[in-house]
Amino acid sequence: MVEESRDKKLEEILKRVYNWGVEFSRTRYFEELTEEQKDESEFIVMSFTEYMYSHHGLTPEEWDENGLEECCLYTLPRKVSAGESYFGSIAPVLSAFFAFLGEKNLLSNATKLISKVKKIATQIVKNASDPKNWGIAKSFVMAAMASGVDVTNEDEMRKFIMLYNLRRAELKSKPSKPKPKKYKASRNPQVENRKQQLLKLTLDLCNKYLDDEYKSLCEKLILKMARKRKVPFITGRIEIWAAAIIYALGQINFLFDKSFEPYVSPRDICNHFGTNQSTVSQKAKYIRDMFKMQYWDEEFSTNMVKEKNPFANLVMLGNGLIVDIGHIDNLISMIDEKLSKEKPNNKQNTTTHR
Repeated sequence: MVEESRDKKLEEILKRVYNWGVEFSRTRYFEELTEEQKDESEFIVMSFTEYMYSHHGLTPEEWDENGLEECCLYTLPRKVSAGESYFGSIAPVLSAFFAFLGEKNLLSNATKLISKVKKIATQIVKNASDPKNWGIAKSFVMAAMASGVDVTNEDEMRKFIMLYNLRRAELKSKPSKPKPKKYKASRNPQVENRKQQLLKLTLDLCNKYLDDEYKSLCEKLILKMARKRKVPFITGRIEIWAAAIIYALGQINFLFDKSFEPYVSPRDICNHFGTNQSTVSQKAKYIRDMFKMQYWDEEFSTNMVKEKNPFANLVMLGNGLIVDIGHIDNLISMIDEKLSKEKPNNKQNTTTHR
């Protein structure tokens, strides 16, 4: 009940700020931004608003310097999958937006917030470009993308991994994941009814835009959600859940990348279901976090994405070094050769001490 109330509150906040953003886009503050900053402005304002409330519990009227700093330096770099264009535009876009809100008497401390975000502008970009601020999968993918590497190109990714290892020789081994608890499917008629609705809704979109593989992935994800002890889709608009399921799967399978097939835009998905993109994006994130869905996900990746996985032949050694599995024999031979050269010295030393 509390979670549903927070969702409604967030949706109301996002709608309100979106309307402010539309008005902001017609002002001199917006016109003074560069074209790149204008392109990034809506995403920056909406993602900042979302995380200030969902992660820091602050409504626009409560935005303060501490929350702004925490959100821009840590939350956004950790949560938002975007490049330097986005993070480099945060300070100028938010400064202009705060100035607009201050002029409209919608933000009482606009001057202080502008001063703070300008002060940390360089640090925002620095934090966002530091792989230590990301999870392992996001670290590799985002660091590669930020470097202009084609993450679907195996040769480019291997070259990037070599450079990455030189910079991060102290990587820690990834801990093994505990086996998830298995729960029996619910016999709750309401759950079954909602599940069937989701299956039909996602099937309809897949028939219109996607393929049989996405149909199977949607069904797999819906059934897994239905087996949760607390079924997430039992409340809320069923169309939002349907859109979010496809949105979440699409995000980890490059569905929104025109160089991949099939391709469909986030707007197409939301228009099909008659849903708000910000709300759907939030729900999709909730789903991804729930099942730890990431790029190259073993369970929810399409076959094409799995085949293009640049990490398929890479393994992490105990010291955190990443190597191609085909080079392990060569690595072992090099170690053996080094040890064999050291053996005479070891024997001589042992003999001397006898």
